[in-house]
Amino acid sequence: MTMTMRPASTLVFIGFLRLTPLVIIPVDVGYFSVDGLDNMLDMLTQVRKTFNTDLNLLLTSIPSPNSEKGQKRGSGQISTH
Repeated sequence: MTMTMRPASTLVFIGFLRLTPLVIIPVDVGYFSVDGLDNMLDMLTQVRKTFNTDLNLLLTSIPSPNSEKGQKRGSGQISTH
């Protein structure tokens, strides 16, 4: 099952995080994106400690509109236990 949600500190979002085994986060490398990502990772870490120890994260970069056509910036996986 796949579910797409905007990140928010709502009860519905946190309820979803309690039940899911994997969260995929597309990341843009701009300043505000990194700041927002830091806040999101703090919340995900708290949910993992409190409700869902099996929660895994996959971060993947998204191409910038200014990047050359066909150029990929790669993806990576972060797993903290």
